[in-house]
Amino acid sequence: MFFSEVALYIVGIILLSFSIKMIKQSKDIEKELEKYEFDNRSSGGVVQFEDFEASESHKRKKRNMANLFLAGMLLLLFALIAIAVAYLGY
Repeated sequence: MFFSEVALYIVGIILLSFSIKMIKQSKDIEKELEKYEFDNRSSGGVVQFEDFEASESHKRKKRNMANLFLAGMLLLLFALIAIAVAYLGY
């Protein structure tokens, strides 16, 4: 029984580290996108793009960033549950 609790704890710690990395990466992407929007904002407050493909690429990066953040949060939840179950010994 002790071995399975330790294994679950180790898995929880590994998942925790991956989730933190995913969340940090999504925040780095968000900062990069915000910098682009700040640098390319017109006086009217509209973000200017070179062409339609650049606009679509920006939207796709924003969507991927949000998905990465959500996946990181879900993984964080599973990691915390795994650590709690290992700690409580269920």
